[in-house]
Amino acid sequence: MAFWGTTAVLSILLTAAITQPGKAQRSPKRVNPIDKIVFHETFDPPGDDSPNRTSGVGSRDSGRCNIEEQPVQALMPENNFGLTFAERPTVVVQLPENTSTQRLILTVMDEAGLYYAEEEFSVVDQTGLITLSLSSQAPPLAIGRNYRWHVVVVCGEQADPDNPVLVGWVQRVDAALSQSLQQQSPLGQAQWLAENGYWYDMLQVLMGEINLYPHNQHLQEVWRSVLPHKNLK
Repeated sequence: MAFWGTTAVLSILLTAAITQPGKAQRSPKRVNPIDKIVFHETFDPPGDDSPNRTSGVGSRDSGRCNIEEQPVQALMPENNFGLTFAERPTVVVQLPENTSTQRLILTVMDEAGLYYAEEEFSVVDQTGLITLSLSSQAPPLAIGRNYRWHVVVVCGEQADPDNPVLVGWVQRVDAALSQSLQQQSPLGQAQWLAENGYWYDMLQVLMGEINLYPHNQHLQEVWRSVLPHKNLK
């Protein structure tokens, strides 16, 4: 588990080339300066069609372990669906201050609801943004298939059926970045990813930049523009 750090997907984003046979995408373009990044939720996924049920990330008790706490939130777009180049998805959640959350359990299932992989994370005394990824021993996602992930928010010593559950969708794309995208700044890369539906990879690029430059006000403003409906910290 990483905290505001880069992942293998960021390395891919900075060194490879995007190719998606049979699907046209916007060509990377240089936009300077980039004051905000808007995720295009009407993207056309290159594999399976968008899942039928992509309601906003929800949970029992609105992500709260109790009514006195702020909710645990998953960072997802309104349509609750995004693409990734990574073999295994990286889900970002925000833990509020003074949360009683003990553990987070990430489970991935295919679109038919069949179990795929699971990973557990201890988050005792932790707050802020946390990235959750399946281990390298977990099977990689099949290219072009939709998967549904669940994050169980374990509020006590043991998981309970009444614990909050966050839900989202992901599709892996067999792609690498083009030379023209390599030449873009990290914000330019993030903008292209946002325009083409790569939600998970966009977050990793932006979080990697903020990790490098935590006091850069411009980066902070761009970050807040990504999820205006969330109280991001």
